[in-house]
Amino acid sequence: MKSSLTHAFFRLRGSPHRGAVPVAALLVVVAASVLAGALVAYFIFSRAARGLEHAILSVVGQPVLYATGSGVELLVALKNAGTASVDLAGSVVVLQAKDAAVELTFAGSINPDCSFRVCVLAPGESVSLRYAAEGVELESFLEGASATLQTRDGCQVNFNVAKP
Repeated sequence: MKSSLTHAFFRLRGSPHRGAVPVAALLVVVAASVLAGALVAYFIFSRAARGLEHAILSVVGQPVLYATGSGVELLVALKNAGTASVDLAGSVVVLQAKDAAVELTFAGSINPDCSFRVCVLAPGESVSLRYAAEGVELESFLEGASATLQTRDGCQVNFNVAKP
C-alpha cells in the first residue's frame, strides 16, 4: 500500500501540470466567495438598519399637573427625535403620588390631528397631550413628582412634573 502511494506521488511530481488548478474551478471558487461575502454584509447591514429605526420621545418644556373638577390633568408636550413614527393614543403616564403611583390615561390632544384612536407622531414632529385621572386630588402629588409615559409601541420617557 505504501509503495502505491509513493508511486502515485512521484508520478504526479513529474507531471507538466503539477499543482495547476483549472481556470473554471478557480472562477467558481472566487465567485462563491464574493457571493458569500455579499450575503453576509447584506444581513449585517440590513439588521443594523432595522435596529436604528425607533422612536425617541423627549419632553419639550415643563409638564404641568392641574386640578380639575373631577381629578387631575397633566399637560405635556412631546417631540419625536427618533427615526420611526410612534402612536401615542392609548398611552399612559404613571405618576408618583405621596403614598402610591397613580396612572393617568390618555385624554386627547390640543392638536386636531390627534384623537383618542390615532395619535401618530412622525419623526421630528411635536404634539401637546393631555392625561387625566379622576378621583385624585392635586395635593396627593409633590412638586417635581417623577412620571413615566409609556406607549403601546413600547416607547417610554421619564420626566418630572410641576404644579401651578
